[in-house]
Amino acid sequence: DEGLQQIENARLLVRTGNLQAAKDAYDKLFKENSPPIDMAVEYWQLVARLPGQRAAAIRQLENLDRKTPGYPNLRETLVGLLFDNGENQRAFELLQQMASDTSTKETAAGLWLERIKAMPVSKESVARIQRYLALYDNSAHEQEAKSLLAEQQKDLANPAFVARQDGLALVGRGEGARAIPALKKAMADTPNDAQVAAALATAYERAGNRSAAISYYE
Repeated sequence: DEGLQQIENARLLVRTGNLQAAKDAYDKLFKENSPPIDMAVEYWQLVARLPGQRAAAIRQLENLDRKTPGYPNLRETLVGLLFDNGENQRAFELLQQMASDTSTKETAAGLWLERIKAMPVSKESVARIQRYLALYDNSAHEQEAKSLLAEQQKDLANPAFVARQDGLALVGRGEGARAIPALKKAMADTPNDAQVAAALATAYERAGNRSAAISYYE
């Protein structure tokens, strides 16, 4: 009973945002003992939220996955942390492993599709959808994925859309001067696109053309 109360106290600290205090409570509770796997996943989820600790939490969850492969909650947590850490390729590889397990296939299908929908439309996103459809045939999300694929293929056949995506990506990488021609092409097609106008302002500012930057900011 005392242990259960300590766990609840630690969880309350997590819910109220007192993350370091929550970690200290878990550490005091388990000391040198290994917690049950559900509790271990819960613990490393907490650790991942502490400053600079996400990579360490990922390594520990990967170690747990090697010891108890295929545990659904662990893998779902690990996929989310890998995506959050910008390790998209490793996350998709893990989703592909989950697709081969009937107990995690539908969960993986939902996670995969949600991540694709969050990606910028590109050749990569189209390839991810196509791979998704090959892995998750007859999934509950199959029709949604097919509609998304058709929509993205239509977008990528539009030169103005491609110019917009390329220009925004270049600005995102800090290559303002190179982005200007593509962004101007996109602006000619959709003159009221606020995101493109903001990107052009940033691009001109980085290129040293303050007057052009101000006009687009305005």
